[in-house]
Amino acid sequence: RRVAQGHREVVLTGINLGCYRDRAAGYRLPRLVREAGATPGLERLRLSSIEINHVDEDLVRALRETPTASRPLHVPLQSGDDAVLREMGRRYSTRTYLRRLEPLREDFNLTSDVIVGFPAEDELAFDNTLRVVGEAGLTKVHVFPYSPRPGTGTAAEDPVPPQVKKERSARLRA
Repeated sequence: RRVAQGHREVVLTGINLGCYRDRAAGYRLPRLVREAGATPGLERLRLSSIEINHVDEDLVRALRETPTASRPLHVPLQSGDDAVLREMGRRYSTRTYLRRLEPLREDFNLTSDVIVGFPAEDELAFDNTLRVVGEAGLTKVHVFPYSPRPGTGTAAEDPVPPQVKKERSARLRA
């Protein structure tokens, strides 16, 4: 319907896009990418963001086989340090991130998000993040300084000084 109205790009978006399921129709995200991407008149199908835990062989194959699938792909990292990732409640390690990203590196322009100054992040953890970002071959990193959020496990914590967050943000962007 949107393509018929003149839209040439469709963005698949959601809080946890990789969990997309339509059990009654037998759809998972890879099938949706293929079928939506085959819509006559559609020029570009884009995923807004995909968590690394949902990047699997089926999705990589669907993205590669769908000519309209956008080659820029946003895959959040959040931190390049395993201890910080655990403190954040992330369900992956840096090793998993790099391994699952590897099949995409040749064909996709990869971008990511990183939070600097998380309460568990010391200078060594930040250095790990710099290293992992470099190894991942990311072309752009959206850098966000940590700020406490009510209701979260770290809401009362913010031990990294604002100037350190600012300096780390600049180093990571560079």
